Amino acid sequence: MQTVLELRALTKHFPTHRAVNGVSFAIGHGEFFSLVGPSGCGKTTTLRLIAGFEEPTSGQLLLDGHSVEGLPAYQRDVSTVFQNYALFPHLTVAQNVAFGLERRGRPQNEITDKVGRALELVHLSGKEARLPNQISGGERQRVALARSLVLEPKVLLLDEPLSALDPKLRNEMRHELKNLQRRTGIAFLFVTHDQEEALSLSDRVAIMNLGSLEQLGTPQEVYRTPKTRFVAEFLGNVNWLRGAGVRPEAVRVSRAACEGASAAVVEAQTFLGNCVHLRTKLEDGSACTAEMAQQECDFQAGERVYLSWNTADEFRVP
Repeated sequence: MQTVLELRALTKHFPTHRAVNGVSFAIGHGEFFSLVGPSGCGKTTTLRLIAGFEEPTSGQLLLDGHSVEGLPAYQRDVSTVFQNYALFPHLTVAQNVAFGLERRGRPQNEITDKVGRALELVHLSGKEARLPNQISGGERQRVALARSLVLEPKVLLLDEPLSALDPKLRNEMRHELKNLQRRTGIAFLFVTHDQEEALSLSDRVAIMNLGSLEQLGTPQEVYRTPKTRFVAEFLGNVNWLRGAGVRPEAVRVSRAACEGASAAVVEAQTFLGNCVHLRTKLEDGSACTAEMAQQECDFQAGERVYLSWNTADEFRVP
């Protein structure tokens, strides 16, 4: 895959702290790439460095092989969808989408054509004349997407664009984002603190912690074979058993003892709709959570059970 964006040992120092510490990665044309980590890990600062809203202290930033350090934001072939959408309240949907093209001095017939196609792409045809306060939160997010996509950037930067939506709409918009990215073929750099979003949307995921890159890989790689304890615990629940990490969904629970199984006592269960988390305590005092389908979980608190898992589902970290 040909690289469209590359960061080489990118660093950003502020007077009080180092926000980004030698971060390096590359994004390919047409790739959905997520930068994920807890609040304050440096992911948004990294996005701002790429967008041109901040300048790096050191390191290189290449767009299509050309260095863009020092270039102002408007001269970089990237576009940003902000967390709060940043729509102009006094402009209609169509006028908001057209704004960037007008600033670039494009002919009116070209603007009309591109705005129409962009709104069709995000399923907002027929709402061109409405103001932002006359449409829903999900529709405002689509306007923000259309406003960025209409510029046909090499990379679309998305700064936690789903965080303001309610859970149901948020889930729907995930699918919309992924479909949109596939249809346009534009590289997406998606910044989020939501692990589920990153794992479900991305071709590759980069996990940041304290300004540094902890691990980079496909969603399956970083979840199943984390390289550090931070990555293992950030990307989901994990049991630390016999010196190894085991995900709850890999743990089997039985009333019958079998070779290699560990005896435990059921402490509680938590109903999560699509599954049940069964919390147990082993004889050595360590805790273990198993994730089970609701119909399989008929265990009671205080009951003695036996836990087992395949060694292939274990992972070990420093």
